[in-house]
Amino acid sequence: DVCSSDQDATLQLSLKRNAQDQTRVNEKVDAFEKRITQRYNSLDAQLSSLNGLNAYIAQQVTAWNKSSG
Repeated sequence: DVCSSDQDATLQLSLKRNAQDQTRVNEKVDAFEKRITQRYNSLDAQLSSLNGLNAYIAQQVTAWNKSSG
């Protein structure tokens, strides 16, 4: 049957396109995840640095208050 053969070919083409679309979406998701992870790691490092600076400043203020009191 010619009609069913055409339908099969159309269905196969649709399945192939769908698979290609899924691959593209997965690649975009992977790239996005990589960017977000890099940003998170960068922010985490900055936060650690600021926490260290905060502890240092608190220590200096405490020492200053003791010496000026």
